[in-house]
Amino acid sequence: MADEALFLLLHNEMVTGVYKSAEQGEVGIYVLQDNKFRLLTQMSSGKQYLDHAPKYLAFTCGLIRGGLSNLGIKSIVTAEVSAMPACKFQVMIQKM
Repeated sequence: MADEALFLLLHNEMVTGVYKSAEQGEVGIYVLQDNKFRLLTQMSSGKQYLDHAPKYLAFTCGLIRGGLSNLGIKSIVTAEVSAMPACKFQVMIQKM
């Protein structure tokens, strides 16, 4: 329950900030970092899967980009994994 409340708070803050920035025509880079990304926790037993991790993050990048697109915000979303199961998403907002 606490995780859900924290997610909703962060989600509302991020969407509000990104949407206001995009409305004003600002370009910016937002970084979202998750130290225990659920899609990667099952594969985090060894470093041999580190090369395959970006394939699993492509879907999540698409979800973020699609959500922003539905709000009318053009963006580029990339993901980076340096240590399993942590990952970092970079969201670059483009001018409208």
